[in-house]
Amino acid sequence: MIQRRHRLLVLTLVALVVLAGAAVALAASGPRKGHRYSGKTSQHRKVTARVTSDGKTLQLRFDQIFTCNNGHKKITTVKFLRQAPKIRADGTFDYHKTYADEPGIPGFDEVRTDVQGVTGRFTADGSRVSGTVTGDTTGKESGLHCTSKVTFSAKVVR
Repeated sequence: MIQRRHRLLVLTLVALVVLAGAAVALAASGPRKGHRYSGKTSQHRKVTARVTSDGKTLQLRFDQIFTCNNGHKKITTVKFLRQAPKIRADGTFDYHKTYADEPGIPGFDEVRTDVQGVTGRFTADGSRVSGTVTGDTTGKESGLHCTSKVTFSAKVVR
């Protein structure tokens, strides 16, 4: 009887150690604070990403190709740095913003409205990040309208 209780106690302690290890592993998973990620977009462009040191924000940088209603294409360097997606506890993120009356830029020399959106997620172990970025730009005077939807995938490099 004592031997049976001893065996039960040992099995219970082993189970607790295994569960504690699993809890630590889960706490250490998800986006990796301060780490950089590198990958490609669906438009075959390089994407770089970084999780801020507090683990709350995903910064992104890449070139995005827009198709316009006049038949032309525009390439824009997209940067989500200060205004960027916030990372939730479950490893998902999103960001949506409308910029009205933005000044002209090279290749789009008129006041415009930009609508940007980012959604995505990290893998459970934080080794990869993927998402979708949408963009919509409309010229205030000409009605020139350019849109883009691009996906990205990147893996941790540090």
